[in-house]
Amino acid sequence: MTKPHYFIAVSLPKEVKQFLKQWCQEIKNPFPFKKWVHWEDYHLTLAFLGEVPERQLLKVKENVAKAIAGYSDLPASLADLGVFGKQDSPRVF
Repeated sequence: MTKPHYFIAVSLPKEVKQFLKQWCQEIKNPFPFKKWVHWEDYHLTLAFLGEVPERQLLKVKENVAKAIAGYSDLPASLADLGVFGKQDSPRVF
């Protein structure tokens, strides 16, 4: 059985997800992904944690909650795109 992997991510506003959905439809051909993430699951990964014991995961959640307390929006802009993984079969866009 595969153990879950965790990450810290920022959820995107629905209108941004819809824009990216349309844009991804236009660029799918040059990228050799076996499958694409459903557009409602689009997010910006800030940190990949991998396998984390439950005790550590709870501490991570507490620390992230403290770090973002008082913030509601994150201004951001897209400047470049890339992929992670093997060049001939990348896993992450």
